[in-house]
Amino acid sequence: MKKTVAVLGILSLALIGGNAIYGTEKDPVVTVSYLNEKLAQLKNTGGAGMASTGSEMKLVELKAGDRIIAAAGSELILRSGEATAIATDLGGLSDLTKGKDIKHAGEVQRDHLLLIPRSDGRGLLAKTGALVLVRGSYSVK
Repeated sequence: MKKTVAVLGILSLALIGGNAIYGTEKDPVVTVSYLNEKLAQLKNTGGAGMASTGSEMKLVELKAGDRIIAAAGSELILRSGEATAIATDLGGLSDLTKGKDIKHAGEVQRDHLLLIPRSDGRGLLAKTGALVLVRGSYSVK
């Protein structure tokens, strides 16, 4: 009888311990290989691999001559300083505030919401020190 109780006790502890080690379907344990995979994905999102998440906008400080290149669907708002558009042969930056396309080297107005339509090297060139709000993936070069 004592052996049966002992075996049942050990099995119960193993089951409880197994959930603690392996997690449950609702609360899985994250492995090192999973984290490494996600970090590698972040590093491969355009040079510096920077990104804001969800609806959050990140404030990025640029020095004169810095370029911020953004991925498709990213949004930029020049908050201070001066910058020009970096465009391609396929088009410029969508200025959603003014409702126009900003061509290459065109002046970017402060506090205008800009949309990057394609991941083809579009972004901003800082003429002076500048602060830019960014939502989405980008790199600073």
